[in-house]
Amino acid sequence: MSLKARIEEDFKAAFKSQDKFAMGVLRMIKAEMKNREIEKGAGYVLGDAEVVAALSASIKKRRDSVELYTKGGRQELADAESREIELLARYLPAMMAEDELRARITSIVAGMGSPGAKQMGQVMKAVLADVGGKADGALVSRLVKEALSGGGPA
Repeated sequence: MSLKARIEEDFKAAFKSQDKFAMGVLRMIKAEMKNREIEKGAGYVLGDAEVVAALSASIKKRRDSVELYTKGGRQELADAESREIELLARYLPAMMAEDELRARITSIVAGMGSPGAKQMGQVMKAVLADVGGKADGALVSRLVKEALSGGGPA
């Protein structure tokens, strides 16, 4: 079953069980997916990788909101955003361990002929294409910087 179909089925189940929280969050992500399909053109259907990208973007927005709400002393809003993150994270693929990610980055950097810091964008693009949605972009960025600066992800 595709990720999009799984979200649709879970939305239907939340609707039947009158789980207003899950319905609201899943309705939001369904709308985001529909908007992305409309942007691509008539008849376009998102693949799993594009659904993961939509989910990741939504989770990133919510993490930023949690940080802002916490700084602003609005813990109840931060908690609500955190619950939404937990629900959306269920649909993401399992994240790679940091050691496994380091090994992938090391092999990609070696395969590119030991690029310098100026080629970080190219290395990031290659690593993110390789790991897909299985690693956090900020972690990838930090590890790539280490690898390119000679600190090396050993």
